[in-house]
Amino acid sequence: MLSVSEKRGWSRIGLTQPLSRPTAAYAAANLAFSLARRPSLRVVLIDLDLHVPRLIQMIGLFEGPNLGKALRESIDLRSAAVRFGDNLVFIGNTVQDSLAAETLQEPNAAVSVARLIEDLAPDVTLLLLPPILEGDTGLSGLGMVETLLMVSDGTSTIPSDLRRCDRLIENGPPVLGVVLVDAEQ
Repeated sequence: MLSVSEKRGWSRIGLTQPLSRPTAAYAAANLAFSLARRPSLRVVLIDLDLHVPRLIQMIGLFEGPNLGKALRESIDLRSAAVRFGDNLVFIGNTVQDSLAAETLQEPNAAVSVARLIEDLAPDVTLLLLPPILEGDTGLSGLGMVETLLMVSDGTSTIPSDLRRCDRLIENGPPVLGVVLVDAEQ
């Protein structure tokens, strides 16, 4: 995965899934910590699933920002950064955002995320996006990524879900791959 994204010049990778499950969050956290094991690789992980913020608790943190509000108000996201070791930075969210789709479509949101990425200068940025098939929220963050990893929950995703996602994102960023994860809640 990393060699393909490097070859194509993609450093902003979105992780999403068809339906709201913890699967993509687990995959994003595991991928971030796995990539960060390479001392020479700087990694940023941002939880943009504003509708159902799960990642911060999965990582073991229980306090964090209201990321939706910060994105709408162009607040500097570096103040929300949590560092794990020398080469992994995490931006989480603790507050469910009822305006998640609108927030992710705001130009301020894209500018804030781009500014954070520019300031931190990571080699890889992983952005956890909302699920594709649950309203327009999942499609809202696609403009912030260069490629997508589609995460499939082996216990509940059916092939027609993946086909529907493929049709919905056909004009969006290219799909880097599909990751099958057998995650239980």
